[in-house]
Amino acid sequence: MAGVLVLIGIYLCVIAVDPGLRPDSWVGWFGEPGSWLTALIVVAIAGLAVWLRWSERGRWPAGSAVTLAGATAGTTLVLGLASYWRCPADQVPGVGSLASTLALFVAGGHSPADGSAGCEQAPVAYDLARAAGVVVVLTLLSGVLYSVFRPQLDRVAIRFARSVTVIDGIDDLGALPGIAATARGFGATPVLIDHGTHPDAARIARSAGVRIATDLGPVTAPSGGNKLAALYLLSADTATNLSRLAGHDASLDHPDEPVPVSLRIDDPWQAEMWRRNQPVFDPVRWRPEVISRYEATAGRIATDLAAKAPSTVYVCGSSQLTFAVCVALGRIPAPEGRRVPRLCVIAPDGTGLAADITTFTGPRGKGAPTISSIDAEPSTEKLTGLITARGGDCAIVLAEDSEAAAGIRLAIRFPAVPIYRVTPTRSASADRAPDEIVSHTAGLMTVPLALP
Repeated sequence: MAGVLVLIGIYLCVIAVDPGLRPDSWVGWFGEPGSWLTALIVVAIAGLAVWLRWSERGRWPAGSAVTLAGATAGTTLVLGLASYWRCPADQVPGVGSLASTLALFVAGGHSPADGSAGCEQAPVAYDLARAAGVVVVLTLLSGVLYSVFRPQLDRVAIRFARSVTVIDGIDDLGALPGIAATARGFGATPVLIDHGTHPDAARIARSAGVRIATDLGPVTAPSGGNKLAALYLLSADTATNLSRLAGHDASLDHPDEPVPVSLRIDDPWQAEMWRRNQPVFDPVRWRPEVISRYEATAGRIATDLAAKAPSTVYVCGSSQLTFAVCVALGRIPAPEGRRVPRLCVIAPDGTGLAADITTFTGPRGKGAPTISSIDAEPSTEKLTGLITARGGDCAIVLAEDSEAAAGIRLAIRFPAVPIYRVTPTRSASADRAPDEIVSHTAGLMTVPLALP
């Protein structure tokens, strides 16, 4: 569609510079001076091109107003220069044409038809350039007004939304698009309460189609019944999440059904303790669920390992991820005809850590994976010996505090062995989904430490 517009623009510029080149056949009406049908066709094709661009994404991408204004301004310059090139002829070629073209943006300009022999009629390119100049001004003006009044527009949209999903604070910005998509899937408007703790929160939220508020006012304003469909408390600080939950509890009206609330507690030990001894929640008001980026990451690794079914899984390091991986692997059943993998914790305090995990999770029933330990640094040479002794029938999980080059070196030596290298952060602008495990080779895989 853009190519068609370019070809039409070139044709209109050519016949504006030299009207004698316009064909005398039945298609000669296209581009004829004063032809409203030509202008209508060009505008319709341009509008269709913009609509097709929008339909590809389902929403306007960031900076779309600037892009539209820039493209339209370029069109105005080209069409305007072609229209004024021959008129007036008593000035330095190009200077008067450029000045007259620039005037289209501020005062509408003047018609190139000055009554002289070469400029008796204004070409249709002039009409299109004048219209495009108006579009540029209106687009820039609307963009400025939208930026200035965007907070007020968000408050209005939130107030009159039938239901809202509130994200009260977030540090892992990569989780925003998934939460927003889930909320819209249930017919709710996603809303981020921005506390100003992350400089990119507003930008990422806008690109994900999330409304932004700075307080609870527009969220709790009544619009017919309880409008809070779900609540996400996703600050990295657990105490902050609990404090914000108390604020929401005080401002929440009597809901028709318990509101799901996702409470972020990253420490898997603390998360499990909270599940077992959680504070008293009014079951009529809240349905709490604890989420942890360590548990979410461990769950992705355990699901992938269940399909590969190695005989032994070596979990390296004493990170919080070690506990989460051991617990997650213990909850996933083995494939039919295969035994669950044995777990081995490799860390300088591996024996104590494995004992603590076993004590905390309780006795493991029949068919559950056993946890052994090796008190040693999970160096490349140590893991090489263990993999060799197992004949390659094992998997390696390198926590985020493990040696960075260990995964690459092991993958070079044992390309068929599944090796999971956990990265501590994930870019908020990454195109991949947060649950995607990226394979670098046949064996080496990168797993982002991120929320579900």
